[in-house]
Amino acid sequence: MEESVKVPARSHVQKQGDPTVVPVRQRHSTKCAVRGAQLPDYELRTGHKLTDMEAEAQIGASPASAVSVIEFIEDIDFPAYSSSPSIDVVLRFRHYNGRDETLRLPRSELASPSKLIPRLIDKGAALSSSDKDALANLESQIPLARRKVTRETGWRNAFSCFVLPRRTIGQDRSLTFDLDSLMEPSHRGSARGSLKAWKSELEEPFAASSYLVFAAALAFAAPVVALLQIDETAVFHVFGESNAGKTLMLRAAESALGRASEDDLIRFNQTHAAFNDVISRYNGTLAPMNEMKTVASADLRKMLVNIAHVVTSGSGQNRSNYAKRDRELRLKKWHVIGMTNMEQSLDALMSGKRDAGERARHVDVPVPSVGEGGIFDRATKMKGRPRNASTLAQQVERAIEHNYGVAFPAFLSFLIRYRGTSKPRFQKDTETFIKKCAVAGGAWEERFARKFAFAYAGGRVAIRAGVLPVSERQLAHSCRSLYKRARASFTTPSEQAAKAMDELLGSLDDGRRFPVLEKSSVLSPDLASSCWGVRRTLPRLGPCLVVRPEHFQRLAGSDEAKKLMLAELASGNAYVPGHNGKSTRSVELKGMGRNRHLVFVMAALRALAERRTSAG
Repeated sequence: MEESVKVPARSHVQKQGDPTVVPVRQRHSTKCAVRGAQLPDYELRTGHKLTDMEAEAQIGASPASAVSVIEFIEDIDFPAYSSSPSIDVVLRFRHYNGRDETLRLPRSELASPSKLIPRLIDKGAALSSSDKDALANLESQIPLARRKVTRETGWRNAFSCFVLPRRTIGQDRSLTFDLDSLMEPSHRGSARGSLKAWKSELEEPFAASSYLVFAAALAFAAPVVALLQIDETAVFHVFGESNAGKTLMLRAAESALGRASEDDLIRFNQTHAAFNDVISRYNGTLAPMNEMKTVASADLRKMLVNIAHVVTSGSGQNRSNYAKRDRELRLKKWHVIGMTNMEQSLDALMSGKRDAGERARHVDVPVPSVGEGGIFDRATKMKGRPRNASTLAQQVERAIEHNYGVAFPAFLSFLIRYRGTSKPRFQKDTETFIKKCAVAGGAWEERFARKFAFAYAGGRVAIRAGVLPVSERQLAHSCRSLYKRARASFTTPSEQAAKAMDELLGSLDDGRRFPVLEKSSVLSPDLASSCWGVRRTLPRLGPCLVVRPEHFQRLAGSDEAKKLMLAELASGNAYVPGHNGKSTRSVELKGMGRNRHLVFVMAALRALAERRTSAG
């Protein structure tokens, strides 16, 4: 039988005959009558589950004064920017409209009643002269309700617990997130429905979508990546037509952790400093970032660099020691895996000017067209009757509306319990995926494939935990499929250089691209405007290929590819650079306009062409 708390009736609020006994287990209700007033939703507001004794202190006997201390709050992060912990208090006071309200403030402010009175009045407190005199005694009040809070999410207490804004998971649940520190509400850690329903209702859509499986696997991989303290994480950019399901993919992954409406995804219409503050609150989890097109075009380059390097490296902006004494300005660190979406690829947004590091950190993943099913790339290959993509999308919508925040806690409970075996298996599965799937080509190819291997390894842990409704085969196919599509969506500088070199060496005898032009000849206007260069005999060098620098750059496709081409040509003694470190030489070609060109020895070029043909 439930324990009950007597609540005195107040005639101006309660009518005669109303019940005056309220079960303790109803203490979180916003309609619970306390002194005839509405009690603030303490447990839902703070995320702290009260004991029965604490509940009685919160909603039991009415306070002797109109203002009383009802809770101590210790900020455990405060020693990071101060010499001692920060103790806040929560005051309960009578509002002028009859309600009980609360005010949180540093405990030190209780020592100055003259400063406290204006704050209470500004909050609507109804204070009599005797109430004001009683404020001097607040400093001596010691409430039963006490809790420890943090402003950092993710693994805490030597990896024994995991903190989300609305929930702490693990062996030690005494630590909760400080919701009062958030300017906007967060629903990560909130829960609805059941794990069984979440899995069963998403099983069919997952079978029809490599993208949904991949995104969900990333959501489970993120805390393992954080547990292993992996230095470089990744952000995946899904791009394709509108209505292809890109945002739905992010929301389905987010539903593992909490409520997953579009409003619960990270928005881009904020400053870079604010963006880094938001990312830090996703520590140890997947950070779904929606609608990149809201970024102003002038800020897009800076934002993309911030995502590629700052988000994946896990550290925000460092400030002076003086500035870091402010808890809001301390150095923020995180381990997150991110996802962004837009109709355009990152390469298109950056006009192809992305270096190899950016490609490995912020990864383009193309989504099939709407006509091909969008994210439901396997809908037509399902056993039995193929499903329509729009029907599957509606099924996902219903599933995550009624069931969310139930998979991640179960997964973390498994991970904490089997941490000793899950960590090495995750690392082994990562290396297995790279060995089987990575394109041959050295360290960069392994680095790129590793980002997809995180999803594969994390998904396998989730399958063992019983929270991911797919088979091992489905998971492997999904991760391998998206890796191949991402890898095929661009060419690396080495691939660009190899392709351009083949085209250059295959055009040595092309009279339109490289007409013969001896010293006394003049190039016709038609050839001068269209040719890449000329064939010409030069003193002390013999027959040479003289190439216009702008055409060589265009042929290479990027600065990195150009450097690789020139390095290979120089190693084969085909490239003759200019004097004083210049890449071009002065060669007068009548009809060509400028006189500085790239010079290559024809005999060495032909020898290089033969070697490449024999090798390939």
